[in-house]
Amino acid sequence: MRAIADESELVAARLAAGEVELGPPRRPIRHTVVEVEDEAKPELLSRYLRRWYWQVKTHVGGLTPASGPADLERVAPSIPVFELLN
Repeated sequence: MRAIADESELVAARLAAGEVELGPPRRPIRHTVVEVEDEAKPELLSRYLRRWYWQVKTHVGGLTPASGPADLERVAPSIPVFELLN
């Protein structure tokens, strides 16, 4: 599973810890978190924007679902994208 997150102290803390707990409070599931390389982000961002743009439009550096590859590559390094393992 991959997640795209808004840059914040929470994101920095998760990266530093290397893991995150997700799920119901009484039975959370622990996942290892790794940041996705910048080269892989444009394709993921494109798919993400097609699905979630209406909800994240203020957090994606001016990108839209119609943004081209050059725009995605330019902004991708500034948007944290994580992969959740296990």
